Amino acid sequence: QNHLFKELIDRYRSQVAGIAYKMVQDYDDAKDITQMVFVKTFYNIKRFDTSKRFSTWLYRIAVNASIDYIRKFKKHKFDELDDVTEPKEPSLSTQTPEQVYRFKEIREYIFQAARKLNDKRYTAFVLKDLEGLDIDEISQIMGMPPATVRWYLHRARKHLRADLRRRFGPILNKLGISGRT
Repeated sequence: QNHLFKELIDRYRSQVAGIAYKMVQDYDDAKDITQMVFVKTFYNIKRFDTSKRFSTWLYRIAVNASIDYIRKFKKHKFDELDDVTEPKEPSLSTQTPEQVYRFKEIREYIFQAARKLNDKRYTAFVLKDLEGLDIDEISQIMGMPPATVRWYLHRARKHLRADLRRRFGPILNKLGISGRT
């Protein structure tokens, strides 16, 4: 049994750590949360409904553990997330130093603003826009209908767009970013 559980850990460690990191934005905290997730999983594996996807059940544990951790420790660290948020266009090689600086400043602000969202909006934002999960899986992870997930995601994006416009309107225009989708 321990051998099988070790295989589960090896298979899902990076995904769980990725979710935790994107939720708390601190590598050390994410490692702690990842460890807690697998301890909880080990002790609750008998509760897993085998008719469901294991990854969805595990990601739900990861999201809940991350939210609990944030609430408990009120951590609001905003480390740089270049690996997640590097702009795809234009490439760094064609950007001026000012553009590189401004994109970095905007990315950091997005994550600061996102942490101010309520738990459900923040979770929907992280799982969809950072993890790239589909709405149906997010729905299962968050335990709510897909339409509700879409609503939380819509509200999160609307809030973040408005916040960005207020803070960086002229800069966004200068960089050629409309802020509307």
